[in-house]
Amino acid sequence: MLKDIYFLNSQGLSEELKSGTFSEIRALKHLIVLSVLGGFTFEFPVVTEFSETEISLWKNLGSLLMMIIAGVITYYGVWLTYQANEKGDGKDFFLRFISLSLPVGFKLALYFLLTGLGLAVISALLITGLGSFGVVVSMLVMFIATTAFYGLFFVQLRNHIARVSGYESQ
Repeated sequence: MLKDIYFLNSQGLSEELKSGTFSEIRALKHLIVLSVLGGFTFEFPVVTEFSETEISLWKNLGSLLMMIIAGVITYYGVWLTYQANEKGDGKDFFLRFISLSLPVGFKLALYFLLTGLGLAVISALLITGLGSFGVVVSMLVMFIATTAFYGLFFVQLRNHIARVSGYESQ
């Protein structure tokens, strides 16, 4: 079942989409895997509790701001991706979007995981050395990294769809 699913090779998938050899059944498999993997993020919540009111306030404000920024990035990311497809051949947007979301997102998640491990070490050092201020700095760095992840996802997805649709040549 998983042998014909692209987890990392977004270029290979782009080529198949461009040539028209990628089927809807395979796109459905990508959607299922994407949905299952996306569901894991809701199954393993990580909750950090802070005893200091000041830090909890920053955490709550950061979460609210991240939700708003993620919504804005998602809105414009999907819109710009759609526009790139329309400026090309205008065909199969949803097939391309869903299919390419898996390898693009999976690859970025791996990069983000590696980056996150490095940031965790840096955060621990900051918190140990700077206390509450280190927590705020660490949260700010993670906020920026998460925002970059959202943005990079849509930039890469847009670039692949632009190539597949013929809007941008390789």
